[in-house]
Amino acid sequence: MTVLEALKEIEKREGLQIPLVMTGASFSAAPGILKFISEQDMSYVRYLGKVPFEDMVALYQGCDFLISASLYESSSLPILEAAAAGAPIIASRIPSHEELGQRLQINSFGARSVPDLVRVLLSLWDDKSKASAQAAHNRENIAFYSWNSVARQYLSLFDQLWLPEICLEVRVRTGIQTALTRIQL
Repeated sequence: MTVLEALKEIEKREGLQIPLVMTGASFSAAPGILKFISEQDMSYVRYLGKVPFEDMVALYQGCDFLISASLYESSSLPILEAAAAGAPIIASRIPSHEELGQRLQINSFGARSVPDLVRVLLSLWDDKSKASAQAAHNRENIAFYSWNSVARQYLSLFDQLWLPEICLEVRVRTGIQTALTRIQL
C-alpha cells in the first residue's frame, strides 16, 4: 500500500498522476489493494495480473522505473530483470535490496515510509538524465549476477579453500567454458 499511498500523496500535493502498472498473481492482499485504487479514483493505476516473461521484458524496457516495495525477500529477480532491461530502480531499504545496491544503482526508501517514497519518486521523475545514467550503469554491472559470473565466484572461493591433502576434482560447466578446480572436502 505504500506505493499507492505515495502516488496519491503526489497527486494531492503536486497535481501529478504518475502512471503505475502492477503485475503478478492475485494473492490475499489483492482485493484490498484493488478496493483502495477504486475508492481513491486512481485511474492511472493498472493491474495486469500475471504476465508472461517475454511481455515483462517489454514492460521493463518501456517503464520510467521499477518500484520494488518489498518488506522482505531473499533476493529480487524483478530488480535484476529490470536492471538487465535498462530500467532505473526504486526499492525499499531491506537487506536483499541493499546487497544488490552494492553493485547496482538503486534509489532506496524506507520500506513503509510514504514521505520517503514520495521524495524518491519525485526526484527520479523530475530528473530523466539521472534515471538514464542509473539505467546505463545497471546494464553495465548486471553481468556480475549472471550464472557464469556466480560460478566463477564460487570457483574462486573453492580455490581459496583448497588443501592439497584432501581434494576432489570437479568439472563445472559455465556456458561456453569448462573450468577445472579442486574443492576441499
